[in-house]
Amino acid sequence: MIFRDEKIDKILIWIIKIGLFSILFTPLIFSSQAYFPFIVMKNALFRIFVEIIFCAYIILIFRRPQYRIKIHPLIFVVFLFFVLYVFSSIFSVNFHRSFWGDYERMGGLFGFLHLLGFFVTLIGVIKNRKEWNSLLTFSIFSSAVMSFFALAQKLNTPWFVHSGGGDRLTGTIGNAIYLASYVLFHIFFLIYFLVKDKEFNLKLFFWSVLGFDLFIILHDLYLNILYAGKDATQSAAKILPLLPESKEFLFAIIAFHTIVLGVWIMRKQRVAVKTFISVLLLFEILVLSWTQHEEQCLGS
Repeated sequence: MIFRDEKIDKILIWIIKIGLFSILFTPLIFSSQAYFPFIVMKNALFRIFVEIIFCAYIILIFRRPQYRIKIHPLIFVVFLFFVLYVFSSIFSVNFHRSFWGDYERMGGLFGFLHLLGFFVTLIGVIKNRKEWNSLLTFSIFSSAVMSFFALAQKLNTPWFVHSGGGDRLTGTIGNAIYLASYVLFHIFFLIYFLVKDKEFNLKLFFWSVLGFDLFIILHDLYLNILYAGKDATQSAAKILPLLPESKEFLFAIIAFHTIVLGVWIMRKQRVAVKTFISVLLLFEILVLSWTQHEEQCLGS
């Protein structure tokens, strides 16, 4: 009976951790079928993931009290902000809009409740430094994918969604300012790992790259099977056949994989890991500069 209880607890923890890591990938999601393609789908998925992991977390804290959050000044400030948010929503001009928000921003009190649930679950389950470093490493991987999406926009890759900000890149976030904020966070994460390179989870990053590659391959194989013998235009969503259309982007992809493989082979050498983190940092800084107007970058 005790063994069964421990197994249930492990399943709950794994559900929560998989959900937390999956949430880090939601900024990459967009849907051209939605009226607001860069907002609705990623927010809907974020809320679904949060509702799943928060329900699992509620069950977990009743079974294992050690996962309950402890009182901390930062936590107190967050909950105080939430209380003020509730009062401002209640006494607003339009409570319905304040609570539900709208499809253009998908904010409101309902959206903030999901952010609060994400925050509580995150600090309740991710306890030690190793787990935090793994979470940050995976977030950096997600940011690297985002940066390659931005590079595709910079190179005017014909098969990728064009930037909504003109000469300022927007990635899959759809807004140059939001993309800049997203990249800026990961620049600080990379600076942290540049100082503490031993804490960078290179194994997780390496397998994340392989997992993402496998996903793309399986995605294209699925479309090949689905549209076998049909009009080629119906399988236009396939990714791999489109890569040669932009030689510069294809070269960047090959170079990145070569660097990742080389670093993995020399992973026991700290200089190799530091160099890899430095390359990622320079790439992120470059993408950050692409989110600005040229005259802003020049300081004029």
